[in-house]
Amino acid sequence: MKNIRMIVTDLDGTLLRNDKTISDYTRSVLLKCREKAIKVVFATGRPERATRYLNLTDAVSCVIADNGANISSGGKVIYTVPLQERVRDGLIAQFANEPAITEIFVEAGERQYTNAVKFLNDGIFTDWLPVFHDFREPVNETVCKITVACDDPEIVRKIVSNFENIRYYPNTGENYFQITHISTSKFNAVKYIADHIGINIDETAAFGDDYNDVEMLTGCGTGVAPENAANEAKRSAAYICASNEDDGVAKFIEECIL
Repeated sequence: MKNIRMIVTDLDGTLLRNDKTISDYTRSVLLKCREKAIKVVFATGRPERATRYLNLTDAVSCVIADNGANISSGGKVIYTVPLQERVRDGLIAQFANEPAITEIFVEAGERQYTNAVKFLNDGIFTDWLPVFHDFREPVNETVCKITVACDDPEIVRKIVSNFENIRYYPNTGENYFQITHISTSKFNAVKYIADHIGINIDETAAFGDDYNDVEMLTGCGTGVAPENAANEAKRSAAYICASNEDDGVAKFIEECIL
């Protein structure tokens, strides 16, 4: 195994168990990384505020959030790539006027605007800080990510194709699609952090389970996918570890890196 100085891990389906928690064992391994001066970075499609409940600020150096649109360190945003206002307004308007789009989620600072009423009082999503918005009016704030629910991927693709400089990812096994600026990706954010702290990209190990992890699995020095990962993630990884339900990331770190 190469000399690893930074570990970057996705959360849902990778580090987190299916109930969105981590085990005491995994927590202890991440803290060991800090003791060995190995940087730990979360790289997630979630907003940063939806990672705080894990209480791992002692172990985690940075959080790459919103699929790379934001990077936070010590709770402060150090890098962000918003959608252009014209694109933001146009996407929201077209999504809101398409009956097949059943839910819309718009990330704006410390809030998530949504028309999905069922999530507003759901305790699981408390940390996402959802605010109801019917999207008949624009969201006049800086927006870095829009997520929509739709059973027909072709409808989302057609709407997205009307705009330039955006990228979108499907969530494997779900009908959700995440839209950000084209320059954003988890891997681009990893490179930004590595350059900022003076680490060669070959000295990084990445863990991920989905389409939005593929670029960092292939681009980082070591790419690892859990056995529950999407096939494309597995094909992109150099190694396969145990599943997210079996502490796969922590076991690989302890056995192969530490």
